[in-house]
Amino acid sequence: MKSSSKLLFAGFCLVLASCTTPLVQVVDSGTKYPVGGAAVTGVNGSLSTAPNYTDANGYAAEPALPTGVREIVVTKSGYNTKRLKFY
Repeated sequence: MKSSSKLLFAGFCLVLASCTTPLVQVVDSGTKYPVGGAAVTGVNGSLSTAPNYTDANGYAAEPALPTGVREIVVTKSGYNTKRLKFY
């Protein structure tokens, strides 16, 4: 049942000579399949980014935020919201 699934994600950069933007992949925690159409938003205090949406393979550009304590928030209808803090 989708409503009990949690979104999982890991940030990484594909190994390409021109890779300058880290990517986030969102997968269903139960099936481990990619989740397309999930909103990936960056938050740093009162600042937040416009969401980047995952493609059919679950990939989206990681939101660009200034250094310091920041958080990535992943949301999609039918799933639990996932938050990950970076220090």
